[in-house]
Amino acid sequence: MRYRRLALVIALSFAGTALPASADPPGSRWIVTASAVGLSPSGDEARGTLPEGDGRFDLSAGNGFGLALDYRFAKRWGIGVTVRAANLDSRFRLSGPEGTLVADDSMRFELFGIGGSYRVLVKERFDLYVEGAIVMSKGADQIFTTGPEGRVKLTFDDDIGYELTVGTDIRLGASERWLLRGGLGYLVTILETDSGFGDVDLDPWTLRIGVGYGF
Repeated sequence: MRYRRLALVIALSFAGTALPASADPPGSRWIVTASAVGLSPSGDEARGTLPEGDGRFDLSAGNGFGLALDYRFAKRWGIGVTVRAANLDSRFRLSGPEGTLVADDSMRFELFGIGGSYRVLVKERFDLYVEGAIVMSKGADQIFTTGPEGRVKLTFDDDIGYELTVGTDIRLGASERWLLRGGLGYLVTILETDSGFGDVDLDPWTLRIGVGYGF
C-alpha cells in the first residue's frame, strides 16, 4: 500500500509537465529561495530490548535551514528541488533493574525533495499554491551513554517518503523579483533502524518561511 501511494504522488507531482504552457507565463521563471525550516514529528517512539533492559527512543521538534530552486514553465505550473537540514531533539530511555536512565541528544535530519506545484490563486502580488513532492530523508547516527562502560548506538537507513504542502508567495518591490515565501506541509516518512529497535513513523509537520529571488 505504501508503494501505491508513492506511485500516485509521483504521477501527480509531474503530471503538469505534460500540459501545454499557459499563454501568460510568469516574468521570472526561475526562483531560488533560502528558508528557515521547522519540523514537528507526529509519529510514535521506537522500542527495543537490550541486554541492560528495555529501551525507548523518540524525537521532538527542531529547526534548521533550507534551499530551494523552482522553475515555472507556465503561469500556474512549476517543478522544483529542495534541500533541508534540521536538528531534532532526541531522547533515549533505558528501563532496567536499577531504574530508568534518560539521555538527551540532537539528531541532524536531512531531506532532499523533488516535486511539482500548482498555483490555485494568482493575484497581482500574491500566489497560493499546492505542492506534492517525493522526499528522501536521512537521520544521523545517535550514540547514548548508558553507564561507565556502556553505550547504545542507533543507526538509520535512508527512506523515501512523500510530502504535501500548501504555500504562499508575496512579491515585493517594483520589479517583483524579490518575494516572501511560506509553506506548511505534512511529510510521510519513517526512521528505519538496524539497531534492534522498531521503525519510527516520524511523519512530521513541516514549516518553511524564507526569502526568494526570481530571474
